Amino acid sequence: MPPPTSPAAQLAARVPASLFSTVLGLAALGAAWRGAARAYGTSAWVADALLVVAAALWIALAAAQVVKAVVAGAALRAELADPVEGSLAALGPASLLLLAAGVAVHRPDLGAVLFWIGAALAVVHAAWAVGGWIVAPPAVERVTPALYLPPVAGMLLAAAAAGAAGRADAGWAFFGAGLLSWLLLGPVLFTRHLSAGELPPALRPLLGLELAPPALALFAYQGLEGAAPDAASRGLLGFGLLVAAVLLRLAGRLRDVPFAPAYWAFTFPLALLAAGALRQGAAAPGGVAGALALPLFVVANAVVAVVAFHTVTAASRGTLLPPRE
Repeated sequence: MPPPTSPAAQLAARVPASLFSTVLGLAALGAAWRGAARAYGTSAWVADALLVVAAALWIALAAAQVVKAVVAGAALRAELADPVEGSLAALGPASLLLLAAGVAVHRPDLGAVLFWIGAALAVVHAAWAVGGWIVAPPAVERVTPALYLPPVAGMLLAAAAAGAAGRADAGWAFFGAGLLSWLLLGPVLFTRHLSAGELPPALRPLLGLELAPPALALFAYQGLEGAAPDAASRGLLGFGLLVAAVLLRLAGRLRDVPFAPAYWAFTFPLALLAAGALRQGAAAPGGVAGALALPLFVVANAVVAVVAFHTVTAASRGTLLPPRE
């Protein structure tokens, strides 16, 4: 196929689907701010502003993927076939589902439409990705926590969006799919960490995705069952806190890893863990979740702000996107 001729098409051909992580990070922080509004009685305008920015960014990134499919189809197919990049492509449907949950707060009808679209895309991508792993198992160096995204993150965010859209019946089905996928993939990833050595530096920021399963499961469970804490939601919060502590222990391993969009992997799980703690704290003041909610919320805001600053800086310098081939 001939190379793209316009500068806009050339730029779109270089936009990886993994950049949908920026949408997910901003939308998740918006969910945390909405939780803070409930817990502390603050205005929800920050949550709404983050939702608008995230939605605009999703539209731009989705348009870039359509253009890339037209002018650089071979590059897109190669990206989707890679176990890492192909798994990160699940961030597109996943971010749409989190946007659907946010939109449903104001427009339940539109939120329901976005939920069904995002859920269909998430199921198709999860089936395609997992089927690809079975047909052609990834090499050990390409086995990363990104594998959680298609069958775990996509299904759990579909469950959360279903709850927000008033379709708990579908939500519990998605929740079961995501939870069981986590239980199957978790031992695989942990065995890989123990037996195959540390992730290479370029992939090391994807360790942030280890926090995604418990954080998203907590957020989805609360959306379906309600914010009042029970044994299941307290247990999910506890496991999420343990994973967060492990990631804090490993933070020094990122000191020499240059900034890349992969650092967004830390943003949305941390923001949704904070959102879950805020929900629990608002429903049961005086509990452990209430005591931890504000520190988690502050840390989530700081992490998103730092990663967003580096993203804008990299974009201004022309280093955010992969180089032209």
